[in-house]
Amino acid sequence: MEDELFPYSRVVDPEEVKQTPCFTTLSPRINCYDHLADEACWRFSKEWAEIMDPNETQQEIKNMNAAKMKKLLSQSILECIKIDPEIGMEIVDSYRKNWLKKMDVPDTNSFQNLDEFINFRYLNAGAEEYWMMVGYSHGKKLTKEEDELVANVLRVATKTMVCTNDYYSWEKEHRASNDQDIGRIVNVVAFFMRTGGLSIEASREKTRNCILAFEQDYLRERTLLYQAHPSLPLHVRKLVELCGSAIAGVHYWSAIAPRYNSWEETDKRNGEAIPVLEKQIQIITPLEQSRHVSSKQHAIANTTNRHSTEAEESVHLPATTTLTKNDATPKEVNSVPKTSKIESKREWEQEIITNGDAFHLNLSALLAPCDYIKSLPSKGFRSSLVDALNVWLQVPQKKLIVIKNVIEMLHNSSLILDDIEDDSNLRRGKTATHKIFGTAQAINSANFLFVAALQAIKALKNESVVTVVLDELKNLFMGQSWDLYWKFHLKPPTEREYLAMIDAKTGAMFSMLVSLMQAVSPVISRYNFDHLTRLVGRFFQVRDDYMNLQGKEYSKQKGFCEDFEEGKLSYPIVHCLENNPNFHHLIMGMFRQRQGKPMIMESKLQILDCLEKTGALDATRKLVQKLEVEAEEQIDVLETQMGESNPLLRLMLKALSIVPRKEVNGIAA
Repeated sequence: MEDELFPYSRVVDPEEVKQTPCFTTLSPRINCYDHLADEACWRFSKEWAEIMDPNETQQEIKNMNAAKMKKLLSQSILECIKIDPEIGMEIVDSYRKNWLKKMDVPDTNSFQNLDEFINFRYLNAGAEEYWMMVGYSHGKKLTKEEDELVANVLRVATKTMVCTNDYYSWEKEHRASNDQDIGRIVNVVAFFMRTGGLSIEASREKTRNCILAFEQDYLRERTLLYQAHPSLPLHVRKLVELCGSAIAGVHYWSAIAPRYNSWEETDKRNGEAIPVLEKQIQIITPLEQSRHVSSKQHAIANTTNRHSTEAEESVHLPATTTLTKNDATPKEVNSVPKTSKIESKREWEQEIITNGDAFHLNLSALLAPCDYIKSLPSKGFRSSLVDALNVWLQVPQKKLIVIKNVIEMLHNSSLILDDIEDDSNLRRGKTATHKIFGTAQAINSANFLFVAALQAIKALKNESVVTVVLDELKNLFMGQSWDLYWKFHLKPPTEREYLAMIDAKTGAMFSMLVSLMQAVSPVISRYNFDHLTRLVGRFFQVRDDYMNLQGKEYSKQKGFCEDFEEGKLSYPIVHCLENNPNFHHLIMGMFRQRQGKPMIMESKLQILDCLEKTGALDATRKLVQKLEVEAEEQIDVLETQMGESNPLLRLMLKALSIVPRKEVNGIAA
């Protein structure tokens, strides 16, 4: 039976395993084609070395690593799609859902039990992507029912491997925290130290015992599964057995890999290992937690701290406009501050003088709506687009971060205002900003973000960038004005007018980020990105129009056919009415009956039926696919002109593709 389950691997010699620190109770295996895996690793290392500049400083290397790794990973995923389109596109879906998505990561110190922490690490460690890659390597996709059958086994296996990784990576992470002041350590050893008040050795021993207990849990879950389903298909049984091999393999590798053990060789002083100082660990104990501010104030503080420590240069507002919100109410000043205190005051902080008494107002009320919209889950498409375009434009990282922050502030401002203008209740599956803070307060904060963005852009030290931002903002507001005009007057535009509106409204932000990057790029760019940004803008917006009516994820986050709810004349409506004028009175009559109230479900279904009968939905889907193809062709042109491929940009388009899975290579479903 073993030969049938593992025809391409053998068990590692137990005596060889005993010579290592490895303590797993399971049997690690080694593939008969391990030499091919080694060759692939060497090839990857060579490619990595080729894109690394030996003249870069340590800080530059730190800043550039993420972008360069993204490029290599994107290329690898694209190669996966070529080998197996169906499963490869599932990997792309995972990329879209998890990697491209900007996740709202909670404070790891908030976890009070091991299950909560492991669930977080399940996402943090990319477990879903790992098992997806395992399935891809075996070329067999599980059905939904089979996925449910093995879910417990995979969960226990993942839990075991996460703890194993943390056990062996602890020394490296701990020393890095001491040497580089990284901050909190996301590691189960640190978790046990914090929640149990244990020493390092006691926490490591507890982690070791957990690993051994979890291995027994795996064996028990495997037995229960086989007993309940004695006739499991071979490919399912193989995956279950592979979980045990993966647990043992990760353990054996972690115990001997240079990644977790080379610190002993590289960090010595006078031939002696430098001792680790336990007191230097940055862990918040339960007692310290009890001294924190209220949960609401704590959340605000966490938001501020998280934003200021994302990267050394991560300035969401310029250095001269760093904001503080320590107090929720004005603070009375009884005397004139000393010179040192005056010099330490922030530029944006003001004093109001009333009857000779000075009051200090902070920015908590102003920034609360800004922080809220920023905290909502996001696909991070614009930030990823900046990274992708930087493959060509090579903007220095400090300036790139400024551009990302400016784009994010302007985008978040437009989202707040859009939700007010559309009277939306939801944004990304959460309550819209103005529904929480009030319309007037939301408008005020959204307007402030425009001011903050213009202030931040000064850091680029380029006079032309202000003109770029103002010109594109003018286009954005003009496009929005027509979108609102058609909605208010119930006057549907032509398709040509609608696409022009997209070019001005959605395309403005894409044009802005490209123009900002070109303005500060050291690469002399003779190439025009206008056509690409226009295509990407249209692709992004028309796809959004289509998914709003057809996408399950959109329905879950924003409600069923939310565009109808808002009275929005989206592309499917525009196409339907332009090509089928006899439906004008029916569809516009139902929009007219809204009168500021939610559209009833029956009307939504009736309009959707009209769009399906007239072929408007199908036409919208075909337009999205056409725009995707044209964007890919434009990438071909730019790759040739720039002399460098851009797999990250291609993968971004694939991640948003709505092409049916079996049509990826032109094969009809």
